[in-house]
Amino acid sequence: MPPLVPPSHSYFAGFALSAAAMLLALVIFLSGSRYYRDQKPDMSALRRCINAVRIAVTTPAGSGRECLWWRTLGLGWRGVSGVLRTLAVLPPPGVRFFLGLACCALAFLVSLAHPIAHLVLAVPGGALQELAQASVLLCGILLVAAVLLLFPVTLRPVWLAVGPSSAQESCQDPRGVKDAYDMVRCLPTAMVLTAMWAAQGFGDGINQNILQQTDMRLWSACDAQQIPGPMISLLDPLVCLASIPVLESKVYPMCGGRPPIMTRITYGIACALASVSYTCFFEQYRKSAPVIQCPTGPGSEMGPLLGDTGAQPLSQISFMWMAPPYMLMSIGQSLISPACYELYYCEVAAGLRSMCFAVNMLTWSFGAMLESLIYRFWAHDITNDLNNGHAEFPQFTAAALLAVALTAHVNIVAPRFQSLEETSVTMRSLFTQGPEQEPFLDGQDNEAFAEADEDLTSRKSPRGPW
Repeated sequence: MPPLVPPSHSYFAGFALSAAAMLLALVIFLSGSRYYRDQKPDMSALRRCINAVRIAVTTPAGSGRECLWWRTLGLGWRGVSGVLRTLAVLPPPGVRFFLGLACCALAFLVSLAHPIAHLVLAVPGGALQELAQASVLLCGILLVAAVLLLFPVTLRPVWLAVGPSSAQESCQDPRGVKDAYDMVRCLPTAMVLTAMWAAQGFGDGINQNILQQTDMRLWSACDAQQIPGPMISLLDPLVCLASIPVLESKVYPMCGGRPPIMTRITYGIACALASVSYTCFFEQYRKSAPVIQCPTGPGSEMGPLLGDTGAQPLSQISFMWMAPPYMLMSIGQSLISPACYELYYCEVAAGLRSMCFAVNMLTWSFGAMLESLIYRFWAHDITNDLNNGHAEFPQFTAAALLAVALTAHVNIVAPRFQSLEETSVTMRSLFTQGPEQEPFLDGQDNEAFAEADEDLTSRKSPRGPW
């Protein structure tokens, strides 16, 4: 912002604006404190959930292939034939769930190898670059393994209930199973949204590089002032601030009510897919456009006009044509983020809300890992001058991932998602006593699945004809 801030104070101005924004957010947060409801932390739900998962993982329940896996597990130490016999049998769902969580934890730890080596161990530059490439590749492998292990067993995790007789023998708490079921059934949505957060990261990466090689001039003169490329990214928060009130006050009432959670997530992923697809074809069109030619010296020799930010030749296409992908991605975030908050707040037990929000933030980290993996894979095609490279290849990869995520969400995740009332019915059918099919009661002779929280209808969003 040269007219307002001198170049010598640009860094200070950037951090000062960020600090002012955070201060404003803090003031807004504190101003609404009288509307908040204070509730003491309750660890009992988390303990019940962990205990239910532990019992489901460690109990050799069922028959057939599941018991066969537990029997062949002991043969793994008897040479190569024992290992092959063990691997030939599909592990039970509880074991696959545990292995998937282990892959997620390892991926998160491996992602810390590069910053630790750089900041703590002071590894030299060449070795540091090789370590970064190896860590990103290993993270990608672990994430793919985690999805393959977790996705099938979390769609409808009835395996958490090991059976009425086994449950009573192992003192499995039906309420703990219900809480674990409610939380685990949200994981497929979190895995699908990982592709969304990866695509969102391109807004601050490749999109900025593409933007800085468009016509950034405020008018057509060769000596016209050029606006900084990062200023266009302000459309992201501004559109979010404008679209959320418009959706809540105008669009949803016109449609008869707020759409269900899964419907809003579907529309959000579709907006993100449209944003990335637009950028793919825009980059191809930008490279085919001629470069702006301007006099380069007193002899009136013509040469390419270079950008003030990246010192790369500018194409004859206005920077405003890069506004649609930012706006589409912002609308997608405005649809998905409130839906995620509602999913992790209204569709789980009160004691597990913070855990679900932590899972939501963890998916953002995994999305950043996936984005880094895509960058590393196409690193040789992303050159300083994008006219000599293929910056659209990472965008096509992100579009393919979003297409797969959208297809999986529409055809697999959304149809199998159960509301909180439906999970209660499922758990009651699993925990029954005798032929009378009476509800399985806890120690206080209260129904194990009775809602101790506020009435569910008061927490549900009004649904329209979706």
